[in-house]
Amino acid sequence: MIDLNEYGIKPNRYRKDIWQYLEESEGHPTPYMIFDHLKQKYPYMSLATVYNNLILFKEKKLVISFRGTDNSEHYEIEKGPHAHFICENCNKIVNLDKIEVAETGNKGVLKKYKINRSSIFLYGICPDCSKK
Repeated sequence: MIDLNEYGIKPNRYRKDIWQYLEESEGHPTPYMIFDHLKQKYPYMSLATVYNNLILFKEKKLVISFRGTDNSEHYEIEKGPHAHFICENCNKIVNLDKIEVAETGNKGVLKKYKINRSSIFLYGICPDCSKK
């Protein structure tokens, strides 16, 4: 687990457990999924607490978020450049770490721009749904 203090975040039990859930998550959880997982441990915690902490993590550039085809906001720990495949049938979201993107920074219209980050989302039907 990272030291939240290094990012100017005062650690508390909620933040530590939300962060741990993100670290251990195989997917791209929504705030409600995180809340649902933690509500047994913290019966008095509100959904707003989860949202507020995710917003804080996002402001500190520790997590990214994006809207899935289910129209929910999904979160993951910032892992550097990668793409996402989102199934339009079952809403599964898969990281594509080895996708190659053409070097566009030195060519064409992008030559004039300094690119700080990029997002690549591919939409279609996953192999599991294709078999059905």
